Amino acid sequence: MAAHSAPGEDEDLYTFLIKQEKYSATQAEIVLQLLHSPFDPAQPETYQTLIGYLGSDTLPVRMKDDYDGAEPAGNSIALMNLVRLARITGREDFQAAADRGFRALAPRVAAQPAAVPALLSALLYSHAHPRQIVLAGDRDSESTRAFLERLHERFRPDNVVLLVDSDETRNRLGKFNPVLAGMRPGNGRTMAYVCRDFACDLPTDNVERFAELLK
Repeated sequence: MAAHSAPGEDEDLYTFLIKQEKYSATQAEIVLQLLHSPFDPAQPETYQTLIGYLGSDTLPVRMKDDYDGAEPAGNSIALMNLVRLARITGREDFQAAADRGFRALAPRVAAQPAAVPALLSALLYSHAHPRQIVLAGDRDSESTRAFLERLHERFRPDNVVLLVDSDETRNRLGKFNPVLAGMRPGNGRTMAYVCRDFACDLPTDNVERFAELLK
């Protein structure tokens, strides 16, 4: 982190990094990093720290960040991250932490909903029932690329997508969600698992069948 970062800035930067990587990646290694992030589920509300730029380390103001301006609030992004982690791992403590954060920020939503669009997006996502889509196979194979191309034909913001491309990744993810430990490729081809709450349809290595499952 840059040497000039103010106290409290690192936490927001890390929160935004998590958000960006989760949107951009299908690689399960990213998820493993997120599960070891410093965010404490027992304390769902983060703080915005303001300091004077006169070389003082004193913290004259320490307030809860609840305004989504040109840059979304750290709380809004952190709550979305928690809900996504709950969807990936099935861990109820992540969802419970997000729910506490939503309740704490409810007065802001009721008073000025237009001021918190990112928070509202996180709240809507927490009430959605997204699919978990797991592709088990070599990330560079033609079959994996074919599945990803079909998946990305439509905008599916509520889906959770994981790529399990090695035994090491499978075993590590399996420690957080045992269902993932049993998801493997078949006969050298990538297998697609389409699930809701990790109750999965039969896996397929056929892209057209995969497309039907996504409907």
